[in-house]
Amino acid sequence: MKKYLLLLFAILLTISCSLEEEKVTDPFEFFWREMDRKYVYFEEKGVDWNEVYATYKPRTATANREELLQIFQEIINLLKDGHVSITTQDTHIRYEWWNKDEIVFYYWAEHIVTFPTHLNDEDGFQVFQLKNDIIYINFYTFHTYFDINKFRHLLYDYSFSKGVIIDIRLNGGGSTNSFSEFASCFGTGQRTVLYRRNKTGHGHNDFSDYFPLKATGRGVVNENIPIVILTGSYTYSAANFFAAIMKTLPNVTLIGMPTGGGGSASFWYVMPNGWTMHYPTSPTYDIEYRSIESGVTPHYYILTTAEDVEIAQQTGVYPLMEFAYQYLMSQCDNEPM
Repeated sequence: MKKYLLLLFAILLTISCSLEEEKVTDPFEFFWREMDRKYVYFEEKGVDWNEVYATYKPRTATANREELLQIFQEIINLLKDGHVSITTQDTHIRYEWWNKDEIVFYYWAEHIVTFPTHLNDEDGFQVFQLKNDIIYINFYTFHTYFDINKFRHLLYDYSFSKGVIIDIRLNGGGSTNSFSEFASCFGTGQRTVLYRRNKTGHGHNDFSDYFPLKATGRGVVNENIPIVILTGSYTYSAANFFAAIMKTLPNVTLIGMPTGGGGSASFWYVMPNGWTMHYPTSPTYDIEYRSIESGVTPHYYILTTAEDVEIAQQTGVYPLMEFAYQYLMSQCDNEPM
């Protein structure tokens, strides 16, 4: 019995020492170590985390609140990851992932657009009927709840046997439910759409094997109907996942610029000073095992310039949307719904 009591005491002492070792009160130390053990993109981002510590730790010794936030902002900018952020009572710092030179412009020429019969703004998207049996869906956020049955009945008001254009250029993300439910409207049957790995240890490259993420298409939109998805650098996180999933379908074409990325769900943790930090925890890959953290490549690259906007305002023809519309019109093998 005495031997077992000594063993129990040794175990409790080890646990106590471990807990004491885990207790960190300095915000920078906490942030650095939490990221060091759990962040998943050091290699992909090309960031030497030990060098970050050596560079920034000395500056924290005399830093006031504003200076400490500036230090964190500089580190987050090095990572170039929109999913890494720090939130205080009155401040939110993160990396601005989008291309500032890219112009997102909405314009449909009069000879193409008919007056929309329905706007579904409270659900995060709008639907417009275009001529020649094409519809345009501007899905600008996945932060709202997506009701697939409501969407199914909504489509009864529209004619889209020639195609669907889905615009996610200004969609910065949202919830898993919203993008996955919307994606399930397209295609039929179960298929592998992405792969994921999880952290298995504190090492920067301690990951599990790839495991498949599957989705089931419900065929709300007939799989013979061509789909165009307009993407841009602001397309991030949940919208990036949506683009990657939709790209697996044979009837889907991505047009625009590469998405801004964001290839993991994020985890949050309260820091010792009460601030909240967020960081990604599980890298995700497309069906070719390529990381989607840096974005999804479109089939056709089209960058909107200031000249394009001027042309659209003068002639009524906006090159990006005109290209998408004419691309669908050129797909002559469509079967009726």
